Amino acid sequence: MKRRFIGIDLHKKSFTMAIKDEDGKIVVSTMELLPANIEKLKTMLKKTDYVAVEVSGSTFYFYDQIKDCVEKCVVVNPKKFKVVCESTNKTDKKDAKLLAKYLSYEDLLPEVYVPNQNIRKLRSYFSLYNLTKKQVNQTKNRIGSLLLYNGINLEPDFLYAKNNRNAVLNIDLDNDYKEIIKKLYEKLDYLEKEKEFITYKMFKHGKQNYKKEIDILTSISGISVLIALALISDIADIKRFLNAKKLCSYLGVVPKVDSSGETTKIGSLQRDSRKISRSLLTQVITHLHNNSEHLTSFYYRKKSKGAGKARIALMRKTITMIYHMLSKNEYSYYRDEKKQVRKIREFEIELKKGEKEFKLIKKTA
Repeated sequence: MKRRFIGIDLHKKSFTMAIKDEDGKIVVSTMELLPANIEKLKTMLKKTDYVAVEVSGSTFYFYDQIKDCVEKCVVVNPKKFKVVCESTNKTDKKDAKLLAKYLSYEDLLPEVYVPNQNIRKLRSYFSLYNLTKKQVNQTKNRIGSLLLYNGINLEPDFLYAKNNRNAVLNIDLDNDYKEIIKKLYEKLDYLEKEKEFITYKMFKHGKQNYKKEIDILTSISGISVLIALALISDIADIKRFLNAKKLCSYLGVVPKVDSSGETTKIGSLQRDSRKISRSLLTQVITHLHNNSEHLTSFYYRKKSKGAGKARIALMRKTITMIYHMLSKNEYSYYRDEKKQVRKIREFEIELKKGEKEFKLIKKTA
């Protein structure tokens, strides 16, 4: 049976499909993105078909629906597929045709890794966690700025401590400002409780699905359970990386390199990468090298080239360690067993605490 190559330009409400057969003939059609039409598409697909789908908000759902109906389904990053993103005459039909055309060539499409459902859920939890954390910081900043408007400058540790709030609200201040600050404090309490609940749900999901990986990653001094889960969510499957350099590149801790002829330019870090792990590792970089003699000596050797370069080198060194640990299913060579046991014990305590609070909320709801 002849193989067909199918390019799909996917949108929120519709999708355009270009079917190219081995004779080069292309047939283009557009359908609304409805369950009935997806079922219709599944009946049209053949087990020998190759399909390429542009990534969008609904791509993973669409991929899950059709992947078992075809021989191969590729999710494409349109930002890296320059034939599409730099096209001067960009239409849905043309995009679908180009996807079908380049799918018929070997390895010319920039594929997006499709994670399993557990990783997707973990990434969704982290997105919600980061959003809530951002809202917490915005609310705190608003409280501080309102007081500064009135010439009052308080230390953050005092201002945001729960047992000091009555003292803050009793400051000689206009009643309208007091009312606004009171409402902001209430909002802050709600957001902080939400952040605790999201963390509990992440921890519970992690324990159920990634207990071994958490155990391995927390054997590195400075890597908490939260950072371990961030690394798991970004990496997904260590086997998809050929070597540690590929993982470092994916996590955005290697610079861009532009080499032409005899000229090589080293640029800034690659920003179009997974950001959660890099962001959290940046926050604990001091803790990483202060808790390991091996990493401390490495850091200070690199610091002669600049503190910023030393931090990036240390992150790269840590990620390289992580690659080999996960690949070999081994603890860190520099593991401090007592510290790791304490980390895991605190993790279990947080889970039990969250379980009690969650049950209490369900009973009172």
